Amino acid sequence: MKTAETIKKCSKRFAATSQELPLVLAWIRKESEKLLPRPLAMRLQLAAEEAAVNIINYAYEGLSGEKYLQLDFLAAANAVTLCLEDAGVAFNMLQADAQPDPHAALNERRAGGWGLVMLHKFTDAATYERKDDKNILLLTINKN
Repeated sequence: MKTAETIKKCSKRFAATSQELPLVLAWIRKESEKLLPRPLAMRLQLAAEEAAVNIINYAYEGLSGEKYLQLDFLAAANAVTLCLEDAGVAFNMLQADAQPDPHAALNERRAGGWGLVMLHKFTDAATYERKDDKNILLLTINKN
């Protein structure tokens, strides 16, 4: 999304801790419902929750210093994008190699891999880049 197209932007930074997760999710819920119709906001919320949980649980593993999760909503006439940024270990969750087998028996399925499926299923676009030692994940929902 080009900056010139942006109509509205709201931002908030949270500590990347499990104690902050409920606050993160509440803020995402509140802001997404201001910008999108409820069914679309709920799709973004599900994808964002998966991403936020992964960032909080894994991005800063073994690192010291400030551990944060920066959230920025960017709204344009036809789409809303949520940018999730962290300064953790470089990791592109969109290319994770855990591919679940939906046809396997429950007792044969390995844990993990469904988050990536959710990110792709519930968003219209998801992109990742590593810039200035930061992970930047963009989750976009089209309004129409």
